[in-house]
Amino acid sequence: MINARRKGFTLIELVITMIVLVIIATVAVRPLIEFDRLWRHSTSKFNLLWDARAKMEDLSKNIRMIKDATSVTTANSTRFQFTRTDGTSINYQYASGVLQKNSVNYITNLSAFNFTYYDAANPPNVILTPLVYPTNTNIRSVKVNYIITNNEENLESSFMVYCRNLK
Repeated sequence: MINARRKGFTLIELVITMIVLVIIATVAVRPLIEFDRLWRHSTSKFNLLWDARAKMEDLSKNIRMIKDATSVTTANSTRFQFTRTDGTSINYQYASGVLQKNSVNYITNLSAFNFTYYDAANPPNVILTPLVYPTNTNIRSVKVNYIITNNEENLESSFMVYCRNLK
């Protein structure tokens, strides 16, 4: 008898190999899909936070640069209007989830936003009704509170701004 050498694989070996490869691929793909979902979520949140941070820094810079005690023309919880040291008129107004700067949408996706005004006392007192032009303002610092919503996640933050030229 001639001993024939076996060449190739049987059909059953190929089918078993394919089944094993499909199982391995299924198990390996699930973590990759989850990783991709988490990556997209965290990137989206990071971009939102980065944009909000940059806009809040600009808002803070503008408030610090209020020209003088007669430069504040409107001050309530959702609107703050004043003139900067360079003569530029700035008007921040919040309504319906959008903060506008000089009537242009500035920050969207806000679920809450408000200004709180403080006097020069030590410790500072909250001013419920700030004095505005034509009277000298009694505002010495402003606290900005906001909540940004992104994909049903909320980021709550606040910061205090001290007005340089209001003493």
